Amino acid sequence: MRSDQAKGAALVLAGLTGLTGAAWAIRHRQKKGKSYEDLDSVVSFSARLVAGMRAYESREADPLFRDPLAEVLAGKQGMEGAKMTMKELDASEGNDENEHGETAHDSTSASKKEPLQRGYMVGRVALRTVFFDTKLLDAVTSGPPAAIKQVVLLGAGMDTRAWRLPLPEGVSWFEVDRSDVLKAKKKALKQAGAAFSEQENNRGAKYPLKAASYITCSVDLENQNWVDGLIARGFDPEVPTCWILEGLVMYLSPVAVEKLLKGMHAVSATGSRLLIMAFCGTDIKEWYTRTATSQSVGWVADLVATFKSSFPKDADVYLAEKGWQLKTSMGYKDMAEAYARGMPWNTDLSNGSNTLVAEDDYTSYIEAYALMR
Repeated sequence: MRSDQAKGAALVLAGLTGLTGAAWAIRHRQKKGKSYEDLDSVVSFSARLVAGMRAYESREADPLFRDPLAEVLAGKQGMEGAKMTMKELDASEGNDENEHGETAHDSTSASKKEPLQRGYMVGRVALRTVFFDTKLLDAVTSGPPAAIKQVVLLGAGMDTRAWRLPLPEGVSWFEVDRSDVLKAKKKALKQAGAAFSEQENNRGAKYPLKAASYITCSVDLENQNWVDGLIARGFDPEVPTCWILEGLVMYLSPVAVEKLLKGMHAVSATGSRLLIMAFCGTDIKEWYTRTATSQSVGWVADLVATFKSSFPKDADVYLAEKGWQLKTSMGYKDMAEAYARGMPWNTDLSNGSNTLVAEDDYTSYIEAYALMR
């Protein structure tokens, strides 16, 4: 069993390390005694922690998804950090309630008193992974008239969807991130036997690339003209695109976020979609700071200190002003009901006694369509 200290940090870390796949416009000084392996900052390193959480879900007997590359991308330190965020299940615990005693709804479940063959509750990162998997596959398999043939991940982190999702033929895949993240990711994937091209697929790679092409672009979204950089790497503004921002915008200034959303819209053909994770509220940094500083894990507070912006609570008007029409918005409870298959799931930030500190109603997972240019 974990120590009380680890339990105390567990769900706070789940709420925070589940936030990001990359760091943008951050020159976060690495403090003496802290190591983030081959990455430059705590925020970059959180990409490994998120990969670790996907790896733990993949180890379950009946996981919500399988990610065979997640563990190698997490590395030893990422796996150790991720384990601190996992909420353990007792062997006798069934699938009738989550940690607050709420019933988890799933009409396909067997007897609700049967013990689950799981080591951990379904975590926040697992739920968000299924959200983006589901919405992305819908985007690239829908149509005509607007079949999406480009996918762009801004703040890609240690994402593996280009290798694990059943993508249709002809989908071009672009990943944009800081250079330290892209370099570390490529090194780990090569060592694992992942392919980066059709030619490598043909040579019998252990993990074939499911996209038609895989292109990376190292750009600082806060300070650089990322659109020109992406186009120079082969992105086509006339091809419908699915944009994925799975943990990015809180690290950008409000001005940069506005420029990002408008910039995406300016190069989005009719039928393009946006999938984005966003904090929605005015006091989000204060809320997370208050929660993080109650824990003894130092880098949690370091991570929160990098937050720069959030969406308004009602994001639909805000997005429309930037060229996007909101279609769906889901919180963690919505996603648990949709994706957890009746299994116990954790949703809150808790202290060591497992009593409620603050329920997270700030984080929204949004699907939006590009308005006409």
